[in-house]
Amino acid sequence: MIALCLKSFFRYLTMWFRAFTPASRQIAPISFQRLCFLCILFPLFCLVQCIHWVGLLLDELFFSNYRKVEIADPVFISGIPRSGTTFVHQTLATDTAQFTYFSTWEAALAPSICERKCIRFIGRIDQALGKPGKRLLDAILRKCTGNSMDSIHAIDLSAAEEDYLCLLPVANCFIFTIAFPTDRYLKQTGTLEQLLSAQREQVLNYYHRCLQRHLYCAPAGTRLLSKNAAFASWMPYLVERYPDAKSILCIRDPIRGLSSQLSSLAPARSLFGSDPTGEHTANQFLKLFQNNYKTLAKFAADPEVSNFVLIDQNDLKNQPEKVLRTALEKLQIKAGPALEERLNKLSPHKQGNHIHSATEQAIDASEIENCLRQPYEEILAAPTRIQP
Repeated sequence: MIALCLKSFFRYLTMWFRAFTPASRQIAPISFQRLCFLCILFPLFCLVQCIHWVGLLLDELFFSNYRKVEIADPVFISGIPRSGTTFVHQTLATDTAQFTYFSTWEAALAPSICERKCIRFIGRIDQALGKPGKRLLDAILRKCTGNSMDSIHAIDLSAAEEDYLCLLPVANCFIFTIAFPTDRYLKQTGTLEQLLSAQREQVLNYYHRCLQRHLYCAPAGTRLLSKNAAFASWMPYLVERYPDAKSILCIRDPIRGLSSQLSSLAPARSLFGSDPTGEHTANQFLKLFQNNYKTLAKFAADPEVSNFVLIDQNDLKNQPEKVLRTALEKLQIKAGPALEERLNKLSPHKQGNHIHSATEQAIDASEIENCLRQPYEEILAAPTRIQP
């Protein structure tokens, strides 16, 4: 554990130093915004990671029984980013009697058991005082993210969220490439098979411990509901490690999916002062999407893999209730009363406020077609795809 902690901080320190090299400055020039991130925000971020590591190490002293927690019959939601994974996750998360999931504050602020207990204690005091602390945090979050994020991915500290944030302490969160676009190791974390086998096993073991910690704090008898749209390359390893797992994999037309992903990352590029033109990010995510579509196509065609379904975003938008009910039925997941009520209220999705196009995101639609259309069509033809 201590060795992993030291290795993680060495990686972050290396990222920081390399940000000032000529090669890095070509893609992320040292502007005032970039300097503020590197010299103010990033040190604060590293301080938070230090606190996380203290909590993680204290867990081993005071709550070591968490390692005995079994992750039985988990449900993983993954696929292609911007393909409906958040909608599916938050819909299923209404069944709190059956599922437990990472909320935003748990994943970002309290990956350790010690931190969760401390924050919950502070939260009870804050609630007794009329929630001034929560209002302050909400105001800070609103200030940092801005109104522009509401149409892309609304952020709520108590909402069901992706658990990729739990990987920040070990410097294995691919989305952080937006902050350090030239870091080679971060690029590899997006395609898990590219990591050395020892590194991959280390990441998977750490993630397993995160899930055990979460279940240790969760209500007894609940099953894990995990969502991570960046886990397409993880799926073969997750089903191998958790053979009783059930998976819902969401996909989307490649051009619309990549365009939406790049558009959603624009605020982050601005915050970190990186890749002003967006061209490097577009090329990087095109390669990531290419790997993800191919991985999912291969995964869907594997006759030895079961207990998963595929959902195309168009089908989900047009008939959400029917698609999700069919998916739950095929996976033999019984909906509780709260989820039943939620499903009954679902209706076809209207055009949202998040407007984007391939042209605006510096990507060549024909290149995307050449790279991604074939695996996308293979996935659509898979027998495990849910069709209304």
